[in-house]
Amino acid sequence: LKSNQNSYFLLIAFLLSSKNILCQFFNTKAIYSKKEPSESVKTDINANVKSDVKDEVLNVDARKLIEDYEANTINANSKYQDKKIKLSGIIENIDTTFWTDKPIISLRPSGENILETIYVTFKGDQINKIRKLVKGQKITVIGRCKSGDEYSVNLEDSVLV
Repeated sequence: LKSNQNSYFLLIAFLLSSKNILCQFFNTKAIYSKKEPSESVKTDINANVKSDVKDEVLNVDARKLIEDYEANTINANSKYQDKKIKLSGIIENIDTTFWTDKPIISLRPSGENILETIYVTFKGDQINKIRKLVKGQKITVIGRCKSGDEYSVNLEDSVLV
């Protein structure tokens, strides 16, 4: 009986630690280990975050954004990650993402032939505007910078300006 209890304890400990690892890998929160705030607190916190993000849009030169990520990804993420960015670029490709079927456009800084790309995914309500776009066209977008590295930068939930 004692060995069964130890086995169950080890199994539960393993499952809990695995969930933490998976949650960190997929960038989600493990809510079972923390007490949930009340609904009013959640609403107040989310309202403040959303209003701060809506109010602040960084105007960033596309070339500067790419250069910042090439120079130091950690520093660039501290400047741009999870912030709304407004930038312009030349359309290189128009497609949909394979994992969500959302529209995605690959942008390059104006007049530059470089390897680095800015990938822009859009909100669903932008599809009619995107249908009218063509490769080689210059566009301006506002989107939330999700991530980046020395080869690409990803903007999400974007809109055409």
